[in-house]
Amino acid sequence: MTKQDEGGLTRRHFLELPAKVIAGSVLAGALGLPLEARATDPKAMEYFRKGLQLAEQGNYEEALISYKEGVRIDPKINKFPDFKVKKAGELYDLGFTFVLKDSNRAIDYFGQSIQLEPINPITYHQRGRILAKKGNPREGVHDFKKAVSLQPNYSPAIGDLGRHLTALGEHEEAYFWNRLYMLMEPNPRLKAESAVYLNENKKILGIN
Repeated sequence: MTKQDEGGLTRRHFLELPAKVIAGSVLAGALGLPLEARATDPKAMEYFRKGLQLAEQGNYEEALISYKEGVRIDPKINKFPDFKVKKAGELYDLGFTFVLKDSNRAIDYFGQSIQLEPINPITYHQRGRILAKKGNPREGVHDFKKAVSLQPNYSPAIGDLGRHLTALGEHEEAYFWNRLYMLMEPNPRLKAESAVYLNENKKILGIN
């Protein structure tokens, strides 16, 4: 794979950031990538889930405190699940290959994968990205939130929530997700990109 997908990912990025870019075991195997451990410390996950629950209630400051405690317990974040259903992984991979060539087919394949395995956040996130790119940002946000509900420390979907909610003008909620992404994301380049949206939130909300 040499072409970039809609997020600008190339084979070089796959090799540099395997755990962040892909979770489909079939495609990972085809690229010769090692399958990394996906487990997250159960106690840390308790804090992540509590943080998500607080965020859903609008208690953003308390939610951030809970997430911070989860990261303190298990700082090795960005551990994503592999597909448990082989066919779901194959359909995900098909969808991924059509991201640039035919976005409607990609959405269809991701939807089929979700039907077979509705508990994998990766597929919701990828479908949400395409929906947002096609001019349906609220549908994209819905899929991003579903991804985070399945795995509260799934930072790619957290980042996309911050970005797209900012674009939709929902700055109070976007401010929380952008702050959380800055906490969860270890890559300096990606954090710098998110900081642009965070600063816009601060400006609109009158936060120094």
